[in-house]
Amino acid sequence: MSKLESHLILMAARRKGVKISFGLRLRLERDYKWSYIIGGFLFLFSFVIYVRTLVPWVLPNDSGEFQVLSFQLGLAHTPGYPIYLVLAKLFTYVPVSTIAYRVNLFSAFMASVSIALLYGVGFHITGNKFASVIGACVLMLSPAFWSQAVVAEVYTTAIAFIGAIILCLVLWYRQGDNRLLFLAGLLGGMSLGVHFLVGLMLPGIVLFLFLSSKTKWTVWKIASVGLILGIVVWFAAFLWLDHLNPPANIFNSAYVPSRSAWNLSAAEMDEFLIRFWFLASGRQWQSALSFSVNTFFQAGMEYLYLLPSQFVIATLLFAALGLGVLWRLDWAMACLISVILVVHYFVVFNYHIGDIKVYYLAGYFFISVLSIIGISQFFRFVNKKLESCSSLFKNRILSIVTLITALVCILPILKGQARSVLIGNSPFVDNSVATMASTASEVIQNLEPDAVVLLPWKWLYIYYYIAQIELDRNDLVFIEPNHSHENPGFPVSLVEMLSEDIYSHPIYTKAYFPELEEKGFTLEPVEIGPEMFFRVELSASSKLP
Repeated sequence: MSKLESHLILMAARRKGVKISFGLRLRLERDYKWSYIIGGFLFLFSFVIYVRTLVPWVLPNDSGEFQVLSFQLGLAHTPGYPIYLVLAKLFTYVPVSTIAYRVNLFSAFMASVSIALLYGVGFHITGNKFASVIGACVLMLSPAFWSQAVVAEVYTTAIAFIGAIILCLVLWYRQGDNRLLFLAGLLGGMSLGVHFLVGLMLPGIVLFLFLSSKTKWTVWKIASVGLILGIVVWFAAFLWLDHLNPPANIFNSAYVPSRSAWNLSAAEMDEFLIRFWFLASGRQWQSALSFSVNTFFQAGMEYLYLLPSQFVIATLLFAALGLGVLWRLDWAMACLISVILVVHYFVVFNYHIGDIKVYYLAGYFFISVLSIIGISQFFRFVNKKLESCSSLFKNRILSIVTLITALVCILPILKGQARSVLIGNSPFVDNSVATMASTASEVIQNLEPDAVVLLPWKWLYIYYYIAQIELDRNDLVFIEPNHSHENPGFPVSLVEMLSEDIYSHPIYTKAYFPELEEKGFTLEPVEIGPEMFFRVELSASSKLP
């Protein structure tokens, strides 16, 4: 009997309360003890690598937003990410370096948690420690995953939630402890405040529970109670951050000024439920989700083209083997992973946004799980072929096969980033980002008090970070002119806002907007520090009151 099969039988026996022999119980406990030690080692090893290549600066785009709002505790762009921001806030108290570095460090920490959880999932499915280590290292070194572990982003936290939920389900399935099912539901509800990628697992989980428990009402009740409590925690976090409403809150910096792009009035934006639904429903990006056969297959081909840059061909072949083995040995578990992947690909391949590549990370997690199953089956095949050999010879051959498998699956991926690890530099973000921060600092130091500055999204939160966290310039207001992707153009609501502010605030814009001149403003080029801006003034012929 193979190690995989004995592990599955042993765990099933424990779940059903069947007595097992002392020898088997001792072996299981020993394997569990080593699994915790190895999981802890993988966490520390990956954490060292990620910290070694961590980006130390404030970052542009969404990462800068998360760095600012994790510190200030305000809602971010749709869907708000309240749970992520509250968790990241804890890392802003870590007494190292800057706030920006600490929020980046949170991503590294959650990435390392994800790797440890992936190892746990693989081990508890297969019972094979070596295969689980290799599969965990494959994801650890995957360029897409690694790139998100060194910057302030939500994706490593989302993968950690995915890993924790799947581990709870696997352990529940093997051991029958309903507390684990409650915890899985709790994490699932809370994940609404992390990323919707986690929520895409729901159809697969529902089918898995049905196949595992069928009509057992207790199982569904426990899972539902956990889920509802998790949703309550998510809503409470949302309510808290909305109440705090710091200056850099996404509503203050983008949505309220651009409210006319979504046909919302100022009074409507003052209502909590409208703000809640605006973020929770992903109002900003709803138009990006559209279903088309042509675009689906095009996105699928692009995904297949990218896969070899994340996993070597051998790993992908092991994953395919693992899926076949899982369908042969365990239908419920096979349905869980297969349905999750199908739903994931269906939605992501029909979601049309610029950074769609990082949405593939959830799929990469499950590919890594399947590769663990495939590698474990490969080791079983080799072990079976060596049954007639002496134990010493067999162990030596198995050790060599394990080492070669690890090198084949891991070394080609690591090779591209090895130099960055050695010199302690991020292989994914260049030093020009640091220049952006120094440029913003010079501009801010030359701005008049109470200035209002219109900035593109790329720069928006770098300016907020430098002004409000580093230079204590809370008098400055930074606004993105239009955050809507459905109705591009300069929003009428922002024109109205500037018409009120023009008499009491100096107003600047980084980009030239002819719409402002059409509304009675003039745009005069001015140099502020090292950057060129346009000073917004009323024209002589303006009809504004």
